[in-house]
Amino acid sequence: MKQRCKFGSNGLYEGAAEFGRGYTYLTAIFASIICIIVIGIGIHLIRRTPVYTQKVTFTVTSSYPVTTTNTNNGTTTTNVVYDLTGTVSGCSDQIILNNYPTNISVGAQITAYTQVGCKNGDALVSPDNYSKIGWICIGVSLLVIIFTLINIFFVRRFKAVAAVEGGVGAANLLRNVF
Repeated sequence: MKQRCKFGSNGLYEGAAEFGRGYTYLTAIFASIICIIVIGIGIHLIRRTPVYTQKVTFTVTSSYPVTTTNTNNGTTTTNVVYDLTGTVSGCSDQIILNNYPTNISVGAQITAYTQVGCKNGDALVSPDNYSKIGWICIGVSLLVIIFTLINIFFVRRFKAVAAVEGGVGAANLLRNVF
């Protein structure tokens, strides 16, 4: 004998709960895949060897403005940064410091970071350190995985939570369709 579909509140509740469980598992799979990729990127950033680590005193020999203009939706934005040329003790060549935010007078000294041995003839205002960004990527990914596992626990444990997840999942799918 065929079982007929129940249209009472219990049938809708059961259907929403089952849909919620499936939606939660599917979301957890996608979140886990993305978090594993971001953790890999974080590990790569932590293991990356910093290049601009030698702290030097940069003496400015010339400063010239670089103006960029961007037009977006009828709004024009003009940015002015300064490219500095200068000398660093222990380096024989002129060093270039691009995109400095403020104008510096000739002869002023600022702290900059170069490659060891002054390779490439350029400098940065801050040290080249990607390990903090790597740790942030790993930390955020682990938090997302932990919250995803907590969500799976509650969806499996409580049918009401699964039904709410089903309702929210159905609303999200309908919102994305229309």
